[in-house]
Amino acid sequence: MHATLLVLVAAASLMAESSATVGKELRAVEVYENILKNLSPSELTVYGPSLESRIKMLKRFAWPHSSPLGNEMEHIKSILFSNASTCAEPVAIFIGGGSGSGKSSLNDTWTTKMNMSCGYTFIDPDEIMMEMPEWGQLENGDDICAAVELHTNASTIAKSVFADAIAKKYNVVYDGTMRNLDESTGRLEMATQNGYQVYFFGAWADTALAAERALERANKTGRYVSLCVIVETHVNFANNFMEYSRLMPENQLYDTSNKSSLSLIFNNSIVVDTTRFQQFLAEANDTLEEVKGKLSITTLDAYENFHKACNVCGFPQTPVSSSPPSLQPTTTAHISTSSSSTYILRPAKRIIALAIGLVICVIL
Repeated sequence: MHATLLVLVAAASLMAESSATVGKELRAVEVYENILKNLSPSELTVYGPSLESRIKMLKRFAWPHSSPLGNEMEHIKSILFSNASTCAEPVAIFIGGGSGSGKSSLNDTWTTKMNMSCGYTFIDPDEIMMEMPEWGQLENGDDICAAVELHTNASTIAKSVFADAIAKKYNVVYDGTMRNLDESTGRLEMATQNGYQVYFFGAWADTALAAERALERANKTGRYVSLCVIVETHVNFANNFMEYSRLMPENQLYDTSNKSSLSLIFNNSIVVDTTRFQQFLAEANDTLEEVKGKLSITTLDAYENFHKACNVCGFPQTPVSSSPPSLQPTTTAHISTSSSSTYILRPAKRIIALAIGLVICVIL
């Protein structure tokens, strides 16, 4: 009961100060730390472990106090836009394929479609993630879960970069798994409605081979991707491919099994290699267990250790905590009174919601 009152007091204080905090950041981690400091010894025994775990997670996951998401986004945009200028006839190139499918091996193919005099903006959420300061902090700490934690923020930045690049009529290259049909077609519509010439390049390699590649890359870069996500991206890309090819008639699909000698298997909606194209489409029916059955014991063990450490693919995180369930992750938010701001906190409503959530957490 005492802890519940503390939550309400903390929330009320934040609400009272909201008008004076314009331009400052409000971090959930500060609220949790304040509550933790004021717990009685008995309450600390019951609620302390859960709160400490939450604080630790937030400090690893949230944006630095001096660099909110909006500022970091602008910094990354300045990097990605440095090689681009407005084009009279802009081009948008979409590169798709499951994780580890070899999309980077297509670089020599898509560049032939680009008017290089205007430069271009290359957008890849994975590369954006590795530009983020948090990536360096987590990677230097040998945190194999770093990519799991940061990918959502990187994807948010990628969406904003793409929208701004289209508005500026920059040539754009978007590299992603294209596993989400709605999001991918949304980007396509944005480009076509703004007068872009659109090209689609797909990369394919057997899912098991892609998983081996992804693990090899992770061991070098620290960018780990869970096996279930790899399988999902391959399944969804195969399922979505014909719709993408219908919407983007200028299309090509390559078998990247041998990266030094790519094989064109689908060109402008015409099947070039029937056998390989049917193998590609069959990936729409892949299952996690089938892919596991094709992996070496060493590779499978490496993925399962990663899954257990990062609580992915249905594996509980090790060790399992006996503490009460924690709230969903909360990133740093930026308070602004500008109606044009992308990241706005409505102080009263948001803080009331935070207070209610914390009260529920403490009561449980």
